[in-house]
Amino acid sequence: MVASPPASVSSPWYEWMDVGERFVPYEPGYVHKFQRAVMHLNAITYEVGDFITAGLHTAIEGEPEAEDGWVILRPGPVKPLPGAWPLYLGDFLTNARASLDYLVYELVRANQHDPGNHTQFPICETPGKWRDDITERDTNRGPAPTTGLSEEAFAIIHEHQPLRHRSDNARKSDPLMHLLRMSNADKHRTLHVAAIYTGRVLKVWAVPEGIVDILRVKPAAISGPIEGEREVARIKVRVVPGADPDANVYFGYQRLAQITFSGPGETRTATLEDLFGIINSIMEIGDRLEGHTGSKSTWFADLRRRLREGHIQHGRVS
Repeated sequence: MVASPPASVSSPWYEWMDVGERFVPYEPGYVHKFQRAVMHLNAITYEVGDFITAGLHTAIEGEPEAEDGWVILRPGPVKPLPGAWPLYLGDFLTNARASLDYLVYELVRANQHDPGNHTQFPICETPGKWRDDITERDTNRGPAPTTGLSEEAFAIIHEHQPLRHRSDNARKSDPLMHLLRMSNADKHRTLHVAAIYTGRVLKVWAVPEGIVDILRVKPAAISGPIEGEREVARIKVRVVPGADPDANVYFGYQRLAQITFSGPGETRTATLEDLFGIINSIMEIGDRLEGHTGSKSTWFADLRRRLREGHIQHGRVS
């Protein structure tokens, strides 16, 4: 029995986020930046999903091996990851970060103060960092990035700081810390490295149906970056009575897989879940702060309402 992959395999691995029309002239700049960030995140999710479907969920090329009654499933050659993914990530990070900075700029203007060149959305991991950069800032360093904010806006921004978490691990893994660390590295250092990490096989099937029955599946204990020609599972099969034993059969499989991004040589990584966590955090912050900008826009509140009511899709990665 020879494996011959079907023409297409649908992907169960991703959805996307629809944030509506882009670049509506009357919407504030922070909305445009947020929409642009989501556009680049969608590009990543689409391409990753297609890559996993086409490159990791197609099974065996040629005659599967047999060993002690088991059929050994190995992937075919794995293509290199597209070089554009780190570029999409950089554009996502830049626009996500800018959406928060644009929002602070509008908040200061609404409070009848001059935003100058100092305004920025602060991201502080510890109370000490908050004191040094914000509340007890050395005047020789210039104005704090929050100077000119109303008390209400200032309080909301403080409530969303990573410093609010009790544990060091929780602070480091806060979505805003992911955004700060990764956007700074992308802007000032180098591109992030993309990798696909895989896990155990979840299910196996045979195409066409009715030729063989799969009696047992034994997934290989694998976890880590993708590697071609490494056993992913072994199965026991029997030819269905009356079926042609020489018919071509394709064995397909689905296994856990996800994209990760990290700095060169770093062990700290970010997954698509982390990137959607950044988007969710910005949506929540935008919802709370937008009413203080002096604008009539309720864009973030409307977006979150539509998400809750299921009128638009929100990214999800399995």
